[in-house]
Amino acid sequence: MRLQTNLVRKDSRFYFRSRIPKDLKSHYGKTELFVSLKTSDKRVADYELAKFKVNLYAEFARLRGEVFGFEVKPDIDIKSSDTQPAEHNGTSTVSNCAPTLPNSVPKTANGASIVPINGGHTIEHLIEYWASQSEKRPRTIMEAHTARKRLFKITGLQYANQVEKKHIISFKDELIAEGLSIATIGKQLNILKAIFSVAVNNDLIEHNPLLGVKLVKPKGLPKPRIPFSSDDIKTIFNSPIFTKDERPAGGAGEACFWLPYIALWTGMRLEEIGQLLVSDIKCHNDIHFINVGTDEFSTKRLKTSSSHRRIPIHPELIRLGLLDYVEQMKQEQSITLFPKLVENVNYQRTALFSKWFGRYLRRTIGITDKRKTFHSFRHGFKEACRIAEIPKDIHDKLTGHQSTDVGDGYGGDLYPLIPLYNAIKKIEFST
Repeated sequence: MRLQTNLVRKDSRFYFRSRIPKDLKSHYGKTELFVSLKTSDKRVADYELAKFKVNLYAEFARLRGEVFGFEVKPDIDIKSSDTQPAEHNGTSTVSNCAPTLPNSVPKTANGASIVPINGGHTIEHLIEYWASQSEKRPRTIMEAHTARKRLFKITGLQYANQVEKKHIISFKDELIAEGLSIATIGKQLNILKAIFSVAVNNDLIEHNPLLGVKLVKPKGLPKPRIPFSSDDIKTIFNSPIFTKDERPAGGAGEACFWLPYIALWTGMRLEEIGQLLVSDIKCHNDIHFINVGTDEFSTKRLKTSSSHRRIPIHPELIRLGLLDYVEQMKQEQSITLFPKLVENVNYQRTALFSKWFGRYLRRTIGITDKRKTFHSFRHGFKEACRIAEIPKDIHDKLTGHQSTDVGDGYGGDLYPLIPLYNAIKKIEFST
């Protein structure tokens, strides 16, 4: 069971968890909100979370002197909410602050009603509605707000119904003039297009101003990411971390040893590895495998629904001692497999590790091509699958890539382990 952003489960209860914006920390006297939703029923928690968010963001807007785009009760008693999981001072932190709204208005998927005021719905409001329709990674929501702020800076427009195609073209042209990469500009346009599209489909606005806006991509652009070469792999795995047991500051202890090896032999994304729990290493019919986010009540944030999968552990990882390391973590009663990885403000466990690994490549071992990053392990794994003549549908299941073949949607929720294990055994690297 996947949880919404900001919804966490502690023991049998559900809570709202979010960092307080920097400009409002002094008002609330804390850095994070951890508020009980006073229920152990996930369906009720989803509903209460949506109501709470409506009031919370309206309160933030009121404190900043802004118009949020909702008609809500003005007072939200969140200053008294604890930062630890607990019932909050006898007050109904969520339900007492629910807005009084008419019945015939658009609603989020979780029941929060929406009422436009003055100039209609703000773009910020459209982002919140879009985010409520399906689970979004914190980083994706952050990117959406970055696009909104850039659009406002260039056009000065705050309300969605003011934005026309000519404004989006000006926005695009200005980003090009500022020297942003084509990939970054494309991402900004695509995320705004998706937000406006959801709003049109749910009758919040009448048209999508991004339809028909084209970003011309220059021909012959180099790939932004490429695999490590055979020499690169030898350089990495013959460096002191792997040959002399060095554990540099920033490498998060044993993470600096195991994350590269796991990525090399499984093709997993960096954050997928960093989020692993000790309990995610499992065995079925003598096949050891990594369980990627398929447990009930998993709070992991994965890129797509196809990212939920089982990956057989390559024999080389077993030879290197991965199962012994897992047993050691069990003995230490660690919940996470790599406990020294620390979440950043967007709840990403590997953001700091990613920066450290980039510095390690460039400054320590001399791999200077900026197209080569930790993600290059994933590119290399896909290439190794093709060299081993593993069918595409199989290596897509190993890497969690979405298939466009309708037939792949048939069958059980989890792909059988035996063909996956037989495939991954064919992968070879020379380290």
